[in-house]
Amino acid sequence: MVLSWVVAGVSIGTGLIFARASLRALARTRATASLNAASMNKTGFTLNTDFLSKPIYGRNFAEGSFNPEMSKKEALDILGFGKTVKHVTEEDVKKRHRKLMLLNHPDNGGSAYISSKINEAKDYLLGRYGRD
Repeated sequence: MVLSWVVAGVSIGTGLIFARASLRALARTRATASLNAASMNKTGFTLNTDFLSKPIYGRNFAEGSFNPEMSKKEALDILGFGKTVKHVTEEDVKKRHRKLMLLNHPDNGGSAYISSKINEAKDYLLGRYGRD
């Protein structure tokens, strides 16, 4: 008698879980059905993908990866000086380097590669790049 109640409870619970999943899938399908139908009927509907090329939350990121050889532009970008800065002093470089290293140091969970690029950018801007 108890076993039949357990089996009934498990069956009802499983049924409710499947019903919930089905309702969620139906809601998702209805949301995208009009887009799919319009594109299949060739009604001239086009999906606007401009949002993919815009920066997220106003942040701008450099395209691609680091160059094999450090350049002045890359060093300025790494330290966050941007294009608007005309003259960078040694003190400015040291302040930015310290701030970035506190955030990105490998001992604090940062990337060793990123911290090496930050150090390389500082050395480049201070004229120490390439000296060993």
